[in-house]
Amino acid sequence: MKSIEATGGATVAASPWWKQGLARLGFTAVATAFAVLAAYYGTISELKLALSEKADRQAVENTDVRLARIEVVINDRLLTKDEFYHLRDEILVRLARMESELSR
Repeated sequence: MKSIEATGGATVAASPWWKQGLARLGFTAVATAFAVLAAYYGTISELKLALSEKADRQAVENTDVRLARIEVVINDRLLTKDEFYHLRDEILVRLARMESELSR
């Protein structure tokens, strides 16, 4: 191993060139691996968010369609008081079920 004379008369051992290159290569590989992992997890979380937004929109559209059908039924014929309360209970059950699915 060579020694390099530093200022002041002290000698310092020089590390071989391949060790420095190996250290840089190792650091670069670790930094690249962390960058790839960060990109992967960022993409996955973004996809999850997009899917949840799509599910919310789909639930709202389904509710809108169901309410339109109910409106048509009500407009087509006059409901009795018991039929109206039964319909109200069904709607509340469906809305509670959709709310519980969205909260998961």
